[in-house]
Parts: sequence; structure tokens; C-alpha cells
Amino acid sequence: MFKLFLIIATTTSIQAFANYNIPLLVKEVHEKNIENGITISTKCEIYNRLVLITKKVEDIESVRSKIIQVNGDMNKLINDADNGYFIFPETPEDGVINMYYAQKILQNGYVRKVKLFESSGDGDKSIQNTSKSAFKIRKFLDLNCN
Repeated sequence: MFKLFLIIATTTSIQAFANYNIPLLVKEVHEKNIENGITISTKCEIYNRLVLITKKVEDIESVRSKIIQVNGDMNKLINDADNGYFIFPETPEDGVINMYYAQKILQNGYVRKVKLFESSGDGDKSIQNTSKSAFKIRKFLDLNCN
């Protein structure tokens, strides 16, 4: 009986640990300065109770965190966005790469990236998820990643 309890407690702890360590939402911006070739990057990761913002200039990095509480059914929004359709609008050739995505934990424990928006910054077409939920998540990322 005691061994069974340990197995259940360990399984629950691993699942809780996995959910805590995987960001729900991610926004990345990478910009390469054409004049001197320096790359500037910002990555914002939103967890249930935490926002981590990492800023880099080449190999110099800073990390800032802030405590938040995500209310509402974010998993429903992510599931809805996962069923969204994509369009491929033109993007400017500005050297800025933008990526917005959510992460969905599947029943088997694997994580699937749900694309919300992506642009390459080199004039190619971008990828835009057209679902209303994807748009809401992108705006939520913009609000919380400053």
C-alpha cells in the first residue's frame, strides 16, 4: 500500500512539474542590424503565474520575471487556435523575425506548438492563424511582454 502511494505521488508531481515548466504562450522577436550585423533578440514566455522576458544583444543577456495570474480558460483559447486556418500575407523586408505561438500539452504528455503568427523579415510571406482565439492570444502576449 505504501509503495502504491509513492508511485501515485511521483506521477502527479511529474505532471505538475511538466505543466509548470512549459510556457503556455511564447513571443519571439529577432532583429539583425544590417549596418553592423548585430542580432538583437527578445523572448517572452508566459506561464500560469509567471512571465519571463529574456533580452539579448549577441552574447549579452538579461532576464526579467514578473508574477502574474492568468485567469480565464487559456487552454480553450489554445485549442480553438489549434483549429484555426492560415493565411499567408506579404510582409516587409525589414530584417525582423516575429514568432507568436502557444504550447498545447497533449494527453500522451507531448507538447505541440500552435502557430499564431510568424514572419521571416526577409520579404517572404508570413503565416497568420486567422482564428479569433489566435488573435486574442497574440494581443495578450503583446500586453504582457512589455
